[in-house]
Amino acid sequence: MSQQLEADLAKCREELEHLRLIQEHATDMISRHAPNGAYTYASPAATRLTGYAPEELVGRDPYDFFHPDDMPAVSESHSTIIDTPDVFTVAYRLKRKDGNYIWFETTSKTIRDTATNEVLEIIAVSCDITKRKTLELDLHNLAREDQLTGLPRPHVFHKELDQALKRAKRAKSLVAVLYIDLDKFKSINDNYGHLVGDNFLKAFGKRLSQGVRGGELAARLGGDEFGAILENIQSLDEAQSAAQRLIDLFEKPLKVGKLRIQGDFSMGISLFPEQASNAEILLQQADTAMYAAKALDKTIAFAQP
Repeated sequence: MSQQLEADLAKCREELEHLRLIQEHATDMISRHAPNGAYTYASPAATRLTGYAPEELVGRDPYDFFHPDDMPAVSESHSTIIDTPDVFTVAYRLKRKDGNYIWFETTSKTIRDTATNEVLEIIAVSCDITKRKTLELDLHNLAREDQLTGLPRPHVFHKELDQALKRAKRAKSLVAVLYIDLDKFKSINDNYGHLVGDNFLKAFGKRLSQGVRGGELAARLGGDEFGAILENIQSLDEAQSAAQRLIDLFEKPLKVGKLRIQGDFSMGISLFPEQASNAEILLQQADTAMYAAKALDKTIAFAQP
């Protein structure tokens, strides 16, 4: 054997050893899979990340560990990996050996027969992105929820109202929009202070959210104003009955610390498509009806056709 060949073989062995060390000590899990997805190898990081020893994964179908809600996305990603030579990344929830789910992000690439392009195996690198996903979810909730009451913010209300109107058009049903403004809220702030005022809004929002049912949404629209969307309404009487149900929730005073404060309010109701053909005008009509209720010293008033 020539000295050059010996040197080349030594270099190959050295490079293979480097690759083995990287694979064995990587913090991310490196895995190899048969074309059908079954594990053929998992690096030692599998134990720390999944709770399973590498040998416990070999031969197993990864689908045994995926969260049911993530199955479609993972299945689609597998099809994409098999059909194309590109690198593909997918995020999903994986069930650890202890039964808890963690978020995984896996980047995969196929190894193919150069002559036939047949998939020989799949190489994957997976990392735990649970902290990142938790932060994303927290930020998403911050964007959607009013931080004082926990109810959806106005932009969520408007988006949901648009969707509700589309569904109502298809189903040929009605949608009722309720615009609610608290009575004497300023006097609560003046008499008890803004902290009590904030806690009052929080208590009001909580009770309102407890009163909504399937096909209904309550939101804080700003200040002491709230809104509700009632779907699948078949008549004006049904809308009035649903509104009365929410009104009845506030017969008893709200508990605010050691205080008991009556949650009086005025409500305006508008109906789609009777009073308006789009979300913006429908909400304006409900707002106008609410001011009419205040002027008449009534709890509830309907928008005029």
